[in-house]
Amino acid sequence: MADANVDIRELCSLYCFYSILEEDRIPIQDPITKKTDIRTIDANILKVWPDLSDKDEIFAFQHQGPTLKNYLKSIGMTNYSNFKYGIFEKSMTPLGNLIPPSKRTDIYDKIWQLFTQKHRSLFRTKKDTWNPADVYIYNGNNEGRIIRDIENLKTETEDLEPVVFVALVNEYLKTLYKNKELIGISLKKATWPNIPKATETNTKLDDEFEPPKFGDARFTTKVHQWMEVKKDGRELGFRGNSLTFECQVSMDGGSMKKYSWESKSPSMSGFHATEMKDLVASSPKPNSPLKKAGARTGSIPIGKFEKLITEYSGNSVNHNIPTGASETLSDREIAYWSGFLKQVQLSSLVEVGDTYITNPITNRKTDSDNYIRDLAWIDAHTPAEVEQIYGIKKESKFRQNFRGKLRGLRYMKAIINANKQNKLGEFLIKAYYYASKIQYSTDDLEGPFVKIQ
Repeated sequence: MADANVDIRELCSLYCFYSILEEDRIPIQDPITKKTDIRTIDANILKVWPDLSDKDEIFAFQHQGPTLKNYLKSIGMTNYSNFKYGIFEKSMTPLGNLIPPSKRTDIYDKIWQLFTQKHRSLFRTKKDTWNPADVYIYNGNNEGRIIRDIENLKTETEDLEPVVFVALVNEYLKTLYKNKELIGISLKKATWPNIPKATETNTKLDDEFEPPKFGDARFTTKVHQWMEVKKDGRELGFRGNSLTFECQVSMDGGSMKKYSWESKSPSMSGFHATEMKDLVASSPKPNSPLKKAGARTGSIPIGKFEKLITEYSGNSVNHNIPTGASETLSDREIAYWSGFLKQVQLSSLVEVGDTYITNPITNRKTDSDNYIRDLAWIDAHTPAEVEQIYGIKKESKFRQNFRGKLRGLRYMKAIINANKQNKLGEFLIKAYYYASKIQYSTDDLEGPFVKIQ
């Protein structure tokens, strides 16, 4: 579901950066001992967001500005007089004069506009897949030079593969970042009581880049997917349509990264939307239980998700899955998936035991040995024919959800294989990096930014 407050949240964050850097306005930070104590809101933020009441949002606006300023100081930036402030592909009109027109810029938007369709198609036209920066800061007085330099790169690479232009632009932007000229900022909604941190991302030039190292990796929950088919409202359908787990992995020899994974919303022929959320402290008390962060770390781009699952499962995601709207499983495919399911169920990493149909009339559960064949029968027959056997019609999305379950089993197989090959840490880091838009290798085309979360 789209976040209705994303535009206004980003504008308020941009104002927080401007007010502390340009006006030296230090926000009041309420004590974090109790979430109910988080209540102080900058009067200017209320002009932009009059009905702001969410405690996590208020908490974020109290801390984002100081977090960015401390980061800028750590990289040697203490003079902010030449700064200009911009927001990606959105209007700054709701800010009124809180950020004067003379202190605004749209330079990063102009850079993205230089990407033609062939360049954007590398990211399925999604800007955030290239660079998830929401707002940005320009430190200088010669935006025209930057645009001309990138236009020259575009001309020089006109007859080359589109990846060449994007890679060169990224190297140029990394140089601007290192020179403290242009800094993109990715904003993530804060989760009380975790004070936002600044994390530099994708800023190393190709000749400095080192691939990430992984250490210990483990699951803190089993890899789980509901399989039961039962009465869902007035229809026969699957109990749920997500694959989930929580895990931890040491990255680059540092502290453990703990996150949750959810693959959800399967389609008829494509992939699940697969996203990660960091696991963060639930209270200020030491060793408090972890909970999912309010903001997702990101979702894995479809192309990279396909590559990930194919690499570790040994098959394409839709291997032996009919994808046409009128196609049903053949006897060969039914046999394949029946055997596949049994193999997956042997692993102690997964939880996929509810392989039965609960009859809405008798409340009896079907034989698990015939599970895939029973699902294929429901899939192949009309709602009226299903109603004759089960007393209710099948759900309208049964076909696409059934295929989603089969793909989920393949995701499990990829994870099981990675673990058998002692590559679980590699798999989990790749997935997290892909979702977070962090470069895993120099071949990746993500641009530089600093994340505030």
